[in-house]
Amino acid sequence: MTADEAYIRESILNPTAKIVAGFQPLMPTFQGLINEEQLLQLIEYVKSLQSQAPVQEARPTLEGPRPGENTPAGAPPRGKKKDK
Repeated sequence: MTADEAYIRESILNPTAKIVAGFQPLMPTFQGLINEEQLLQLIEYVKSLQSQAPVQEARPTLEGPRPGENTPAGAPPRGKKKDK
């Protein structure tokens, strides 16, 4: 999906209109709380964030998570045995 101006506007005024799978509808609505000028400023701000976001390359891996990354509670870090 493209996050164009219309999508950003709708997401600010009616954030539950399009919920991305896997995400909870946590954002509050700004409908009636901001005027048109403030809405336009918010849209421009969000658009500026898109151009500043660093590009991250996805690297496929056959390894499990690194220590501290999505390691189940109590599981030993990768490559180390759990003490008995």
